[in-house]
Amino acid sequence: MSSQQQSPQDNRNLIIAVLICGLIFLGFDYYRMKTAPEIEPTMQTETIAQEGASDAAALAPQVAKEMAQQQQAVTEAQASRTLPVRASNYDGRVALKGGRIDELNLTHFFEDLEDKEEVHLFLPAGDKVFFFEAGWLGQNIESPNSETVWQASANKLTAAEPVTLTWENGQGLQFQRTYVLNPEDYTITVTDGVSNTGTAPQTLTHYAQLHKGATPEVTKDLQKQSTYTRYVGPEGFVGGEHTEVSYKDLMKKGPQSFTTRDGWVGISEQYFLGAIIPEQEEMDKKANFRYTNVRGKNYFSVDVQSEPMTVPAGEYRETTYRVFAGPKKISLLEEQGAKLDLAVDFGWYHIIAKMFFDILMWLYGLVGNLGLAVILLTIMIKIALWPLAAKSYVAMSKMKKLQPKMAQLKEKYGDDRQALGVEMMALYRQHKINPASGCWPMLIQIPIFFAFYKMILISFEFRHADFGLWIHDLSARDPYFILPIIMGLTMLIQQKLNPPAADPVQAQVMKMLPIIFTVMFAMFPAGLVLYWTTNSILSVAQQYFVMRRLGVEA
Repeated sequence: MSSQQQSPQDNRNLIIAVLICGLIFLGFDYYRMKTAPEIEPTMQTETIAQEGASDAAALAPQVAKEMAQQQQAVTEAQASRTLPVRASNYDGRVALKGGRIDELNLTHFFEDLEDKEEVHLFLPAGDKVFFFEAGWLGQNIESPNSETVWQASANKLTAAEPVTLTWENGQGLQFQRTYVLNPEDYTITVTDGVSNTGTAPQTLTHYAQLHKGATPEVTKDLQKQSTYTRYVGPEGFVGGEHTEVSYKDLMKKGPQSFTTRDGWVGISEQYFLGAIIPEQEEMDKKANFRYTNVRGKNYFSVDVQSEPMTVPAGEYRETTYRVFAGPKKISLLEEQGAKLDLAVDFGWYHIIAKMFFDILMWLYGLVGNLGLAVILLTIMIKIALWPLAAKSYVAMSKMKKLQPKMAQLKEKYGDDRQALGVEMMALYRQHKINPASGCWPMLIQIPIFFAFYKMILISFEFRHADFGLWIHDLSARDPYFILPIIMGLTMLIQQKLNPPAADPVQAQVMKMLPIIFTVMFAMFPAGLVLYWTTNSILSVAQQYFVMRRLGVEA
């Protein structure tokens, strides 16, 4: 059969094959985190010459390495010098040694639904270290570092009671750091200042850093969490664009630096984010992404460094920035500005996925159930595509009505597929049937499906979202596989409504599709399966309605 005489069933099979390939790819991607090989780290040997505060790019790696080495040696006695952090959404601590925020638990969110253990975003020690620290660098000047023990203005940090830490270097410089909790938007405002009480000007460089340490085993898990459809790791909006510098790239290629005037840097998890948002001012800053290995433990860091600033004698300088530590909830990220919402990256399907997400959140505000919102959005999409789908179902219904005549042609021409194809196309033209029109609904569904997949996979809003009945987490697979089974049954019904494949081999393959799709969808998030199941049920109903209207026996 020539390409011009391809049967409509061949076209449909080609589209189904493309869809199956895409589903297999997504299924592999979804479970890739369980089978990804460990990446062997290459040790970085950093020789840092103490060239003074004017060379911030050289000083910062030394700071990162010192912090990693000192973190290894933290004892219980040292760690006890802390201030509790208490807020409606936070439970953590500030370590007076280093002045760092090294523990933050998100009290409104749990690691899983069964154990009800709070999400631990910042951790001071163990096999997963994650903390925030800031400081100053200068030439021939003692400046605050990881060993510095600060004095606190209060015995706890709360939303109602900010804390100011102070430390004097004995050389005419007094440093202070003020922490202000903003629990309503999961940010901590940090103001770092320095007063020069000496007789000579001093030049200093300020840095703010997020530091993540992991054992080789945990590093392996972190690498697995980044897949083709979602990103986990160091990232930021620097130099006017969203940049992702993966754990793998840092371990293989070494540190990366960018010059920027606005934006942010952070370390992202699937649903949570730690980020530093500097003042959005017309002043160049350095954004750095780094990796080092100390005694077999991997350390990753992101930092923002100011340009060297001179503090004249008798004067005071300060810099203010925010630390975001919370869920990657899009509305929350958008409120922060600085393009922080790009931490939720919809990728190639950004326009479609973001549009669906916005409509979905509007529907969720109306009905109060995200699963019901998915069903309503699916109905809206189906209504929008109704005319196109109706034309397709009319064409397929007419083709099914022609089955007796097509059977006669098959009997007449036997194995002469080219002659059979010519006569079939003539039959379609005689009855004004466009066989290609039957493919459009499936073609349209492909980008919609992938956009839904991306949206559900990376959106925090689906995490632990309760649909009711047996589904209590729309971001996880259906625990009892009820939705995939219902979806498979609707596919069987739809096959009965469609005209049979002309080729016996193709007919057998088509019979296997409901089983193949059921198995593949069983491992997808329940929210995605809910969308596809609802869409399949609506498609069956529409096709049955069209066939009844045309007098075609179902």
